Amino acid sequence: MAPIIARITVNGKRSNISLQRKVDVARWSKSRSKATGSSQESIKLNRFLDQFQINIYETFDKLVKEKAHISPQSIKSRYLGQDSQEYSLLDLVEYHNEKMIISLK
Repeated sequence: MAPIIARITVNGKRSNISLQRKVDVARWSKSRSKATGSSQESIKLNRFLDQFQINIYETFDKLVKEKAHISPQSIKSRYLGQDSQEYSLLDLVEYHNEKMIISLK
């Protein structure tokens, strides 16, 4: 059994995440990055891997929408819930102005 490690790569920089899962090396397709076979175990693992990939892409999309710094580490931290939200002075001024516009209406 070998651990499954995901690699996030952005602009040539990498970060790894342990998926806390193991797979029999004989049942792993290196080219597809998936478990082979039609056993329930392989099907469940492949569904987990597909969902993980979707979650990573969604995390990336959220960071892009927030205009946050995009790096493998920032994606990993956000996915794991370990990031801390930092605000620039401009962010705070914009937030204040939006709240004031609403309160003055």
